[in-house]
Amino acid sequence: MGTRTDSNKLFRRVAAMALGAALVVVGGCAEQSEDMGPAAAVSITWGEFDPIAVTVQAGQEVIWRNNPVSVQSVTAVAFRSGTIAPGATFTSTFTVPGTYRYTAAAGTPVGTVIVVP
Repeated sequence: MGTRTDSNKLFRRVAAMALGAALVVVGGCAEQSEDMGPAAAVSITWGEFDPIAVTVQAGQEVIWRNNPVSVQSVTAVAFRSGTIAPGATFTSTFTVPGTYRYTAAAGTPVGTVIVVP
């Protein structure tokens, strides 16, 4: 009988810990679901940006989507996307107010992210 009672206590403890962990995970998901995604989106089509300039608040994200059939990249002093495959995206969060000019893989044209406080 003592072993069965110990097993029940152990089961209850494990179940309580699992429930607590599940509540933490659900709470974390709720916080993340409030994030509505990037503040601005830029399309890359054959090395051209649309729109050419975007304005976001400090702490917000900009997402670039590569639309052509070839790989692209977005490069600035403050960030580098690396290779962006066709149909893929690159996201950067801008935390410091300022003007960030960037280029595509070939070095031109230039796009701009303006970050306001």
